[in-house]
Amino acid sequence: NDDKVTAVLGPVTTGSALSVASAASKNNTPILSPSATGDKFTLNGSKVYSNVFRICTNDSYAGTYLGKVTKETYNYKNVAVLYNKESDYSTGVAAAYKDEAKKQGINVSFYEAYNANTKDFSTFISKIKQANPDAVFLPDYYESVVSITKQLRDAGVKTPLFGADGWDGVLGVKGVNAADFENCFFTSGYNKDATSGPAYEFVKEYTKEYGSTPSMFAGMAYDTVTVMMKAINKAKSTDPEKVNAALAKVKVSDDEAVCGGFTYDKKHNPVKDLNIVTIKNGEYKTGE
Repeated sequence: NDDKVTAVLGPVTTGSALSVASAASKNNTPILSPSATGDKFTLNGSKVYSNVFRICTNDSYAGTYLGKVTKETYNYKNVAVLYNKESDYSTGVAAAYKDEAKKQGINVSFYEAYNANTKDFSTFISKIKQANPDAVFLPDYYESVVSITKQLRDAGVKTPLFGADGWDGVLGVKGVNAADFENCFFTSGYNKDATSGPAYEFVKEYTKEYGSTPSMFAGMAYDTVTVMMKAINKAKSTDPEKVNAALAKVKVSDDEAVCGGFTYDKKHNPVKDLNIVTIKNGEYKTGE
């Protein structure tokens, strides 16, 4: 209010985004988060905030997508799910996956949650070994995933692991053993291996500038600016009501966005294609 902010680009995670959405609703300030995935972020109870949007897909979208993929592509019949009970992101993706897995005829033989500060996962791992799953689903952010995966591998669990977009960056965690993630996979709204188009140009210029390959989070942040400016230009105004109306109707083409084109559904969640990123020989491989 003091700075007469036109729009908010962020926050990054669901927890802080929920607070900002609530606070900003009074003045209807446009909010566009690159990566707040929680289903509740765009909702004020059962109603949709007129001013809250996101670039990433929401938790239930990703969980449902993985439920279909693990059956149709990988033919998993028995899956263990271990998630973070203190993370809106983790609990949301896990719940959506469990629901879709049931519809797909997948047996979720283990479904338990840990506290965010958990260091020793041995009790969970013992139960997972007893469940003898075809794969283990770990819907959390990359740092936690690395810790859990190391303990799983040290305990002799060689089962394939998979996750959602919170895994992006897992190979960059200090001390990670890339071999632990061989042939593991996760979803992403971003194809860093694109050979043309916005993603290709973004990766090339980002790598030139910073000396490293950009993660999905960098790509989504870039798209946040692109989409907000597209809405403001369409509205021909910085009036909140007009910008929000333009955002709701925005149509982003594949030629405009690093993380793919989309339109918004009625709950201001983007409808877009997702990619499967597989880890092979210590590298991310999209679509393999």
